[in-house]
Amino acid sequence: MSIIWFGLLATAFFVFVVLPQRRKLAAFAEMQRQLVEGDDVILTSGIYGTIVALADEQVDVQIAPDVVVRVARAAIGQVRALPDDDAATTDAATTDAANGATSEAGA
Repeated sequence: MSIIWFGLLATAFFVFVVLPQRRKLAAFAEMQRQLVEGDDVILTSGIYGTIVALADEQVDVQIAPDVVVRVARAAIGQVRALPDDDAATTDAATTDAANGATSEAGA
């Protein structure tokens, strides 16, 4: 009877811990494979920048005008999605309307 419980516990551990971690690592590796020049990224150190050059193991990231740092590809933590101009305008208008703000000057 105790072997059955041990098997259930091992299966539950695998399903709830190991599989999600594998999926997360696979998604992270895929994100790093799909990097292209011009992507806005956040490094694992928290620095924001734009990719200006790619190599197999290294990436050149512009973090300020005329400041480019070379980092390991593995240091790219995430790619920032830039909001669409239309979506940002619509969201701002919706937020302003919800808060009762008007677009008139001096109102």
